[in-house]
Amino acid sequence: METADDFFIHVPGELTGDVVGFETQAYPVDAPEETFKVEYWEEKGIIEDDYINHLMAGKLKSELSELISPILGRDIKIDAGYDNGAWGNMPDTKYTPATLTGDYDYSALVDVYVKQTKSIDKMAEAKNIDLIQRSLLQKGLEDVMIAFYYMSPDEFELIEQIRKEDEENNLYQICRASASCIVASGRVDKGEVVDGYNQILTEFDVYREAPYQPEE
Repeated sequence: METADDFFIHVPGELTGDVVGFETQAYPVDAPEETFKVEYWEEKGIIEDDYINHLMAGKLKSELSELISPILGRDIKIDAGYDNGAWGNMPDTKYTPATLTGDYDYSALVDVYVKQTKSIDKMAEAKNIDLIQRSLLQKGLEDVMIAFYYMSPDEFELIEQIRKEDEENNLYQICRASASCIVASGRVDKGEVVDGYNQILTEFDVYREAPYQPEE
């Protein structure tokens, strides 16, 4: 494990302003692009990190990719993780996405970026999304929020650039109000599909903001 020194910051105490610890980003030696947060609290001699959450997000991405890729049949990139709610770090790496969203109070948050090379057929894609969310249920994932971003090939290729530019690693920036970027979503909650095919189709491409402009 290595630390990314350029992310190193001191953490001041809330009352005195004195330095009580530090926060940095670390990464596996064989995967420097996969960073996670590490905190050290001097007074208590405690080191905390998000590595287990990082590992579990990777497990979630892998399972989702195997499920979604055959249904969409196009190049995709997936950004996924968990909303921990009242829980802190994941309980153990032996747990599966189904266990975490069923037995524990975790929600899976998923962004799927789709390389779209031709005009989109919204009816067909709404059916795909409905099939995907029902397939998630069959896999035992009971609480999932999933967004689909249909992007031009040029926008799709910007994804890794945005990962490097954006401190929060928020790929949502690259798919906003540009005419070539279409947005849709699905939702599974408490073991049930929230919106079926008709609702997905009705809300297809509702959310738009200012288009992303790469830094010079």
